[in-house]
Amino acid sequence: MAFIGFKVDPSSVIDLWERYEFPGEKKNIGRAHITTLFLGHDLKVEVIEKAVEAAKTVAKRSRPFTCTIDRIHGFEPSDMSRGTVPIVARARGDELHRIHQMMRKAYDDAGIEYNKEFDKYHPHITLSKSEKLTDANISFPVFVNPLYLKKLVFWDDNAVFAELPLYDDERKVLFLDVDGVLNYEEHYDGMQRECIEQLIRVLRMTECDIVVSSTWRISGLGPGSTFYDKLMEVAGESYGRWIMARIIGQTPAKMSLYHRGTEISMWLEENEYRGRFAIVDDEEDVRPFNDVLVKTDSKKGLTAEDASKLIHLLTF
Repeated sequence: MAFIGFKVDPSSVIDLWERYEFPGEKKNIGRAHITTLFLGHDLKVEVIEKAVEAAKTVAKRSRPFTCTIDRIHGFEPSDMSRGTVPIVARARGDELHRIHQMMRKAYDDAGIEYNKEFDKYHPHITLSKSEKLTDANISFPVFVNPLYLKKLVFWDDNAVFAELPLYDDERKVLFLDVDGVLNYEEHYDGMQRECIEQLIRVLRMTECDIVVSSTWRISGLGPGSTFYDKLMEVAGESYGRWIMARIIGQTPAKMSLYHRGTEISMWLEENEYRGRFAIVDDEEDVRPFNDVLVKTDSKKGLTAEDASKLIHLLTF
């Protein structure tokens, strides 16, 4: 199954699992979430990637927020619960409903199908599923601390496919070149594994997002593009998809500009971005942002030393 929802920090809801009694086998607290939209079962990879891209536009226009949990109750069995009675913790918050409506519109505009079984949105955390139909009548108040939600997560077959942080002034962005960074001289027609490994290191250590500034962006970044195909070929499908999920955009591809610093400046202005960022490139045409540039050697590509400099810029 595939759905998109808010990731819930297990430590913030542990009281629900430990203090309160409810029927059914308890769900894994590590997968606690509040579903925004359910997309269905056995989705093709290209559909999932399209859905993630649409969700990014919503995450970009939303900020972290808090919601409350005020009641545990049962739901009537449905096709989605496959005849069982979901026992849930009800979530309340205007922002949950606003983002739900934004997501529906984004998916409708993109032509992405999603489940419309329920007329009204009932945000909740599923705690367990019971086989007893009478448990649908369970309802009692609970008292737990408000939840702080800051990340949309796309699940596919119980595995996280993509994590999409809501817009935050503390977000970090890496403007990424390809030639001379993810490859090196005499290998400009592809990407090199050792360079990709250093990029993964930067992403893991900083949790930054990527904006592609390379001319490779001109022919597209999605499935079927040279960028996508070469990344999957070298990084493998798992890491390749993980890296793709970190890409939130690309700098304006206007051939009349040529100057990379101007293109980066335009992206910052168009997206009203005020957070921390760094640039990795084998050229120096990034004025006025040379102080956040890590210049690579085009004969070596992204090295461990370069990666360490990026981590420093994006962390300290």
